[in-house]
Amino acid sequence: MRKVLGAGRPNLIRQFCLEAVTLSMTALVLSVILARLFLPAFNSFAQKNFKLDFFGPGAPLLVLFVLAAAFGIVSGIYPAPALVLSSFDSVSLFRRRIRFTGKNAFSRVMIILQFGISIFMIVSTLVLDRQNKYMLTKNLGYDGTQVVIVPLADVKFQTKKHGAFFPVLKQKLLQHGSIHTVAGSEWPLADRWSACGPQLKEGARKAVIQNGVDCDFIPAMGMTLLEGRNFSPDFPSDTTDSVVVNHSFLEQFGLASPLGLEVSTPFSDSQGLKGKIIGVVADFHFQSLHEKILPTVLTLAPADDIEYASVKIDGEGMRETLKAIEKEFLSLAPEIPFVYIFLDDKVARQYETEERWGIMVTYASILAILIASAGLFGLTLITVARRTKEIGIRRVMGASVFHITRLINREFIALVLIANVIGWPAAYWGMKTLLRNYAYRIPVGPIFFVLAGVLAAAIAVLTVSLLSVRISLSNPVETLRYE
Repeated sequence: MRKVLGAGRPNLIRQFCLEAVTLSMTALVLSVILARLFLPAFNSFAQKNFKLDFFGPGAPLLVLFVLAAAFGIVSGIYPAPALVLSSFDSVSLFRRRIRFTGKNAFSRVMIILQFGISIFMIVSTLVLDRQNKYMLTKNLGYDGTQVVIVPLADVKFQTKKHGAFFPVLKQKLLQHGSIHTVAGSEWPLADRWSACGPQLKEGARKAVIQNGVDCDFIPAMGMTLLEGRNFSPDFPSDTTDSVVVNHSFLEQFGLASPLGLEVSTPFSDSQGLKGKIIGVVADFHFQSLHEKILPTVLTLAPADDIEYASVKIDGEGMRETLKAIEKEFLSLAPEIPFVYIFLDDKVARQYETEERWGIMVTYASILAILIASAGLFGLTLITVARRTKEIGIRRVMGASVFHITRLINREFIALVLIANVIGWPAAYWGMKTLLRNYAYRIPVGPIFFVLAGVLAAAIAVLTVSLLSVRISLSNPVETLRYE
């Protein structure tokens, strides 16, 4: 109609581009508004402090404006509404004898790339979720359920008043039936312990981890004693010349029969002391699974050196038990605030970053899938429009709705399969690289890639089928009149 009324090709090109740029600018305004609205929530969730400064250095608002205009112009020109439609003569336009050449190669490449990115994101989401669950459920070598950690470092001044603070507190707490055990240590589990460089007699010095504990620490934490015995008050010499090591210690020093061997331990005082290995415990993760289990030496710490009390409580009546612990603590140190943390929560905090990343990757995956589905929906619209008369003929000849839907789905499933070829290697390399940050990690098995491929294919089939079924159910007479 515009061409009949005298509009030239430049006018039509300007019209198409202006419409596309208007849509692009509208999208820019909406995106800026959404960014303003969601940035505080994102900063709170990701623990960041990002700010939106559109008038700062680099003129970001101007850059966004230019990009929006450029995208609008490009989208107005391709896929050929401006350049191609404006080139047809008026008679062909009115007779609808328009035929686009080619098979929308560019559109298909974009669909493949979009679904390739979606598959990459889906695999990443699945792997990160499984890794997080693995870290939170893996046997850490100790039992941390219903264990309350109470810091005691701020109450050391109470030593003169009550003798050593920890033994007095321990005695009071064990009078409550809901408290099973109370163990003391210089460092708590799920934390960094001090490093030292012990050596065997006439041997080389090697770096290991050390912690001072009391006699109840190993049984209270549910650690497994592999050889020998635990510290005991029946052996007064344990305080000065005995150590318990973990299994990695034996591997580090190449020991087969460690019991009774002397170890030089220069971490107890400036002169150091010599201790004999009296027991071996199974390896346990005192740090996160990012770190490999290191050779560890446990010593019997003097009561004055205990800085953390690990209290194992009953699961029922937990609130009342915590109030009882607070009451006993404040009765001995009323000037010091009572603080505590559950060991399970302390372990979980080691993986807060991974959990946040997992959630963000999940959201990014959903967004990528929506974008890919939108592109696939648009390409399906074009395909169905071109094959409307063909669909009508097939329906008249007796083809079922399922047959037609399967026919249209076939070429799009092929695009998703090609997207898998792109997405799988990229996802495998990316997840392998990421998991190198964990000393203990899950294997990146084929199940993640199969699930991602099946999910992407299901989304593609659902998107295409929505349009295919609708056109297949329409009256064949109406479809045969199309064009």
